[in-house]
Amino acid sequence: MKKLLLAGALLLGAATPPANAVDDGGTPPAPPPAGVFPYPHTIATLKNGLQVVMVPRRGSGLLAYYTLVRVGSRNEVEPGRSGYAHFFEHMMFRGTEKYPQDKYEDVIKRYGANNNAYTDDDLTVYTIFGRAEGLEKFVEIEADRFQNLKYSRAAYETEAKAILGEYNKSRSDPDEKMYEELCNAAFTRHTYKHTTIGFEADIRSMPQGYDYSLGFFRKYYSPDNTTVILVGDFAPERARALIESAYGGWRGRAVEPKTAREPPQRAERKVELPWDRPAQPKMMMGWHTPEATPRTARERAVASLLQELVFGSTSPLYQDLVLDKQISDELDAWSPDRREPHLFVVTASARDPARLPEILAAIDAELSRVAAHGVDEKRLAAVKSRERYAFLSSLERDSAVADTLANILGITGNLQWLDQQFTALDAVTNDDIKAFVARYLVPANRTLVTLRVPGEGE
Repeated sequence: MKKLLLAGALLLGAATPPANAVDDGGTPPAPPPAGVFPYPHTIATLKNGLQVVMVPRRGSGLLAYYTLVRVGSRNEVEPGRSGYAHFFEHMMFRGTEKYPQDKYEDVIKRYGANNNAYTDDDLTVYTIFGRAEGLEKFVEIEADRFQNLKYSRAAYETEAKAILGEYNKSRSDPDEKMYEELCNAAFTRHTYKHTTIGFEADIRSMPQGYDYSLGFFRKYYSPDNTTVILVGDFAPERARALIESAYGGWRGRAVEPKTAREPPQRAERKVELPWDRPAQPKMMMGWHTPEATPRTARERAVASLLQELVFGSTSPLYQDLVLDKQISDELDAWSPDRREPHLFVVTASARDPARLPEILAAIDAELSRVAAHGVDEKRLAAVKSRERYAFLSSLERDSAVADTLANILGITGNLQWLDQQFTALDAVTNDDIKAFVARYLVPANRTLVTLRVPGEGE
């Protein structure tokens, strides 16, 4: 639900190779000029469209081998077919004829590696992190499963039932269920209406979707929609030769989904979520905010800053509600960058359900104050500095670097976004903050979900 690195999942650019990319067989690109990203790196594109990003960091003996596919729940445009991007995150571990599941896992264990995957609105990422000596085998097993995935109808049906179990487990978490209700109410047309795991009814019918699943795989799992990211202790020339050999014969072209543009919201929407188990009273609200593009870079930077400036632990609002009055235990905000317009989300809890309206009124009053007067200039400068420092300090591990690059490319298709975002961040003024809050963080643009806990109102 919530995955934040300051610049780890930020802007949408064209899904085209960067300016320094070269075709298969050309001269490897020179390292890009120095920017926010602190490590030398190269980006190349094979003839079949596969993008390869290499960040050599010699001496650690470790390697992160990540594979990004630009497919997420956003792609699920057909009615009744939500959840298939997440489904394939599961099915990709079912194996191939050459490397069935147990043999694949044997390779992972041999090199002391961890492997996993995750799916979000706009992307799916497959991860391996282990000893660098495993590079050749990592290339071999990953190239094999992306080109030769094979699963039976019986295996498909078994996994589909497992996903229903995962949904039922997540539904027992009030935060997960509130977010599901928030997206469902806030979006009326766009596929962001359903969360990554999908609608319950679609998941229940998934066991009958075997043939559809094969088509979904062919539609989106293609070289031109995929990026291989290597970070760690490896020789770039050898790595590229291995990748070209293993992936060069992969064919296919991705289909870009025709998502519906979400119309402007003109009036506040409210959802009351009954909860039959003990839980802390809380509310979750979301305001529609712009997608991450070069055109909206300044607004996306403002959204990033407002998470701390207005709702963070150093904010006046947090001081008032959580520390001074002690009527709330939680005040949190996040604003995920997405390929298309998404939400600025705030969660607030209450020790007493009767105080929820008071907390909401305090949030509205603070937003009105910021829209009129802005924020303290010293705090603004401090939060800007902290954002940059937090980003750079998050890049110590090879796996964290690979994860950050996967998210940037998954959202934007272009690593240049990193410099664009920090340039915009440095340029944000109080006038930008006031304009953003006055335009977007207003009641008419808000969807509010309130958790009704046992005993409330009785």
